[in-house]
Amino acid sequence: MSPLAHRLQRAAGWLRGTRWRRLSTTTATLGECPRWSPDGTAVYWVDIPAGRLHRTRVTDASGRPASATDSWSLGAEIAALTVRENGELWAWVDGTVGRFDAGMARFEPVCTMAGLDPVTHRANDGAWAPDGSLWITTMARDGYSPTGALVRVGMDGEATVLCAELAIGNGPAFDGEAALAYVVDSTRQRILRAPLVDRPEFALFAETGTSAGHPDGIAVDSAGRLYVAHYGRAMLSVWTRDGQRLMTIPTPFPCPTAIALRTTASGHIALAITSAAMDGVAGGLWRCILPPTIPR
Repeated sequence: MSPLAHRLQRAAGWLRGTRWRRLSTTTATLGECPRWSPDGTAVYWVDIPAGRLHRTRVTDASGRPASATDSWSLGAEIAALTVRENGELWAWVDGTVGRFDAGMARFEPVCTMAGLDPVTHRANDGAWAPDGSLWITTMARDGYSPTGALVRVGMDGEATVLCAELAIGNGPAFDGEAALAYVVDSTRQRILRAPLVDRPEFALFAETGTSAGHPDGIAVDSAGRLYVAHYGRAMLSVWTRDGQRLMTIPTPFPCPTAIALRTTASGHIALAITSAAMDGVAGGLWRCILPPTIPR
């Protein structure tokens, strides 16, 4: 048996140990930006066009499974949701970047992103880099003009372009151990990667191919494996640092959009995955528990 065939056989056996659960009965038109709370008891996520922010409890105070969802209406599009290590919620709402105070149910604008016309473009995704800076991907509203970008946003609103000419930007995601940054050029079905430096130069990491739909949200685990949601293809893919597709994980819903990843106390990998409405199936929030040891 060839090494590739052996790898695929091991992956197929490992996949039989995955467990799926719909975390919330709350539905979405375009569920996006799932983010684990720092203590792992809840997932924050958004419905971008509906302007709604959700918090779904995964466990209660005693650690028992839960599924209650609290929701807030922002009255405008919300995207690029992030959660800081101290629990602060940050997002892009109707052209401004700011904090959301769940206790007060109030969005506090901090800055307006320079150079982003909310009529033709919007923020899409975002993450805090290991150095504490906020990185946000933007997209053209028409979905194909290559005028979106990955930008680093200062608290004064100054936006430094790190990767240009994206139509629909997704990510970023960071591999802290290897000091790497990933971003997705969804429309062109490409994943780009760069060293994590002040002025990164992004290069092609992988092309997912037309049969795999559009690569969407991404996440990186502690071993440096990259997880990719495939919009419209009912699957996730997992990639090694050397650019090899390790496996494909089927999803029980047609349109996964984004992934949040955490490792549980037992060593299992818990994926929180948002989805968009497609073919009569409403978007929402799901969880997938992966076995502790992923085939290499």
